[in-house]
Amino acid sequence: MTAKSAAIWNFNALTEPFGAIQALGELLQAGCLIGRSTPKWVANHWGLIIWKLAGMVRWQPDCLSRVWNPSNAVQQLKYRYEREFVCGHRSALKRILDSDCPSTMPMCLVIVGIIRPPAHSSPIKGCSPPSEVLELSDGWYKIKAHLDPVLVRVLKRGTLRVGFKLAISGASTEAPITDHSKSQQMEKKEEACC
Repeated sequence: MTAKSAAIWNFNALTEPFGAIQALGELLQAGCLIGRSTPKWVANHWGLIIWKLAGMVRWQPDCLSRVWNPSNAVQQLKYRYEREFVCGHRSALKRILDSDCPSTMPMCLVIVGIIRPPAHSSPIKGCSPPSEVLELSDGWYKIKAHLDPVLVRVLKRGTLRVGFKLAISGASTEAPITDHSKSQQMEKKEEACC
């Protein structure tokens, strides 16, 4: 199972399939707020939880009946909701994406996907040729990562594969700057000067 296929996974329950949509219903019945447990939030966490559970079952098949069921997946969703929205704990990637921590901080991320450029694509004049992109996760959120030349060589040798963990330090983030974010940055600078 891949992280991509895990996101659309449905358990075959007795009456009907049980997937991310049904898990969202369970969260709402348990009192979770729709403004926080959005379909997008549930779909993201559902995929990563199912991918993790599938890995656990593959590694230790005797735990199949204990962990590979919809109630366990929903329990883990509730745990994540509690940690993130009630306790205010956030994962490493979430803190970086919210600009509360520098992207240079050390972290351990797992490779959940390798996105290769199409074989027939040719570089545009004046642009570098498209390169591989890794989809990395801290277990809670995913991010796409462009590789430096050393990691490109390691990937081409076949040493990096989905499921491998990378110890990362000194990374940088790339984000398009919008007019809104420019004004926010300028406001923050003005406040800091006062």
